[in-house]
Amino acid sequence: MGDLYGKDGWLCPHCGERVEIFPRSQEARNALDELPLLGRIPLDPKAVVSGDKGQPMVVSMPESLVAQAFTAMTERIVAIVETKQAAETQAEQREERLKGEQADDERED
Repeated sequence: MGDLYGKDGWLCPHCGERVEIFPRSQEARNALDELPLLGRIPLDPKAVVSGDKGQPMVVSMPESLVAQAFTAMTERIVAIVETKQAAETQAEQREERLKGEQADDERED
């Protein structure tokens, strides 16, 4: 369906600055270029604390960068699934029409 970058940088708990801690590999990027990017989720120490309390960041801190990243990713996934479902429905409808036309042609013969 797509690619998700977890651990996409670290958010400083003091100033909120995003720091890249894992180098980006061009080889890995090339292997994943065919997949759409679903999201980039930064590391945030607050997410650990929130998770340990059983409260997802999207609930406990909806304005945080982590929550915003998860929300945006979810919206992308929903759009992809809806698009695929619509395409499948259209394909099924075309197939049913073709079957009906073939049956009509056979009756006429």
